Amino acid sequence: MPYDREWLDNLIMNRVAEHRHLEYKVIIEHTIVGGNADFKDEGKKEFLRDVGAMASVGGEIVVGMETQRVGNTDTGIPTGNLIGIPYATGDALARTIQNIINSGVRPKIFNLDVIALDAPNGGYIMVIHVPRSIMAPHLVTFGKENRYFHRTSTGKALMDPEDMRNAILFSGGIIHQARKWRDKRLNILSKEHTAQQQNEISAFLQQLEEDGYDDPAPIETNAPPWKPYQILHLIPLSSIAAVEFYPVRLLKDQEQLLNPDRFGASLEGRYNADGFALTAFDYRAGTQFFSTGQIESVSILNHWAHRPPFGIYDRSLESILLRCLKDFSVALKNIGVTPPVMVSISYKNMDSYTLGDSADMATLKGRKRLVPGSFMVPEKLVNEWSELDDIVSFAKPLIDVVWNAAGLPASPNFKSDGTYRYESWEQY
Repeated sequence: MPYDREWLDNLIMNRVAEHRHLEYKVIIEHTIVGGNADFKDEGKKEFLRDVGAMASVGGEIVVGMETQRVGNTDTGIPTGNLIGIPYATGDALARTIQNIINSGVRPKIFNLDVIALDAPNGGYIMVIHVPRSIMAPHLVTFGKENRYFHRTSTGKALMDPEDMRNAILFSGGIIHQARKWRDKRLNILSKEHTAQQQNEISAFLQQLEEDGYDDPAPIETNAPPWKPYQILHLIPLSSIAAVEFYPVRLLKDQEQLLNPDRFGASLEGRYNADGFALTAFDYRAGTQFFSTGQIESVSILNHWAHRPPFGIYDRSLESILLRCLKDFSVALKNIGVTPPVMVSISYKNMDSYTLGDSADMATLKGRKRLVPGSFMVPEKLVNEWSELDDIVSFAKPLIDVVWNAAGLPASPNFKSDGTYRYESWEQY
């Protein structure tokens, strides 16, 4: 939503009254120092109470909007009189307001926007967009306030113990429901394996053990009867807290960003009951973009199985993950999704494989088979899109877990300063 003068004028012309998701404030109490507003502590404290309360439901706070009064009653209807806050520039004022919020509320409210609009008689009207926070309740800490507030139909109110209990259960419940959704999807994917396939896998692993697979010398054996997979889920928590449906045509517009490992012509895009999907020729790899905002990607990992030790090309695995995180986050931003977003990575059918490069067998010395054969990397939350500006830093702890499963403490493909050794990961 563009917060501009047209948006502000519409509130006035349509006499939009304050409600649970909209708060008008005439001013934040201040004095004038050097032509700029110097906000008083009591004014800051009252403003932070409004912000902390609004985070419980999500909405807008407009500072500089006068409201009508009838006798001693405030109707909450804008008069049209706009009172600007004096400041050198709108950007500087927005930064000041943002700093007041960041330093006075805990935990931090992510994805909060502060917009300064020119007031008719000078100064600036402030619009603060406060998203509904899954981290609520938020404690107002400024001035030793140390109290929680929430938003009701009549404005802000101090939270009682029952209100706090419900808010905490709601926040924890969203994470739990996101995990349940992911686990349900993983269960659907796992049903692809028939009883016969499972028997083949068990027999193959037993044969490897009997043949002494852990001996580094090559041995003659058949290739594994399965392919290793990486399954990546990006789950916007907004898709769990309040289901929103995105137009499937908008999902299709992101098609170029949805290719998990650049199968090229072997992927076919089509609408389906869940939204829009890119599917490989064997229907066991591709990407599903759900109309409720989640992205699920299944990638057959680049591997060799012509002779033991069987392996998965480590740089390919890492590059696929880095590219997917980068491209999928852009796709989510393009359709209007805002964080937090849960990133979850699962691996299947890794039994009998190690990590490395068949072109350099010496690198495989000391490396173990991935154990267990199917495992899940601990989830990581993206609280702001800016956290993905450095994809490599964000993904490194996730990648290291895969190497832990291969018996090593971390990926050898990162330098000591945390940067990736190979700048060409986007083209790998």
